Amino acid sequence: MARGAPGRSRRLTDCEPETTPLVFGDHRVSLCYETPAGETGDAKAGIWASGQAGLLWFFDRGNAEVLIKVLDGCSINGHRWVFVGPVTDVAFNLVVTDGEGREWVHRNAQGMTAQTRADTAAFSCRE
Repeated sequence: MARGAPGRSRRLTDCEPETTPLVFGDHRVSLCYETPAGETGDAKAGIWASGQAGLLWFFDRGNAEVLIKVLDGCSINGHRWVFVGPVTDVAFNLVVTDGEGREWVHRNAQGMTAQTRADTAAFSCRE
């Protein structure tokens, strides 16, 4: 069926991440996914590129699915920033949680090419 054709599933997943594969300071990154066959799982950390960026994978350690960065922009605009660069069409729920329990969420629907997202006001800085 052609992309975008009537009847093609654009379903979001109801999975909830159970593990925390990446930690940047007091920010925890979790991601669960659901395959077209309905199988669910948690992403795993492939590489910490730095103390502010890392890669997540679903099925094969050698095949990164998502690049995520959590940056300290407090001195610039009073916020911590989150950048996500996914390269998948698998349904997922990505959650970044700060030390106070505040959450930032990015989701993808099954069969859709995931969109990048940049949020320079993801979390306000607390002094």
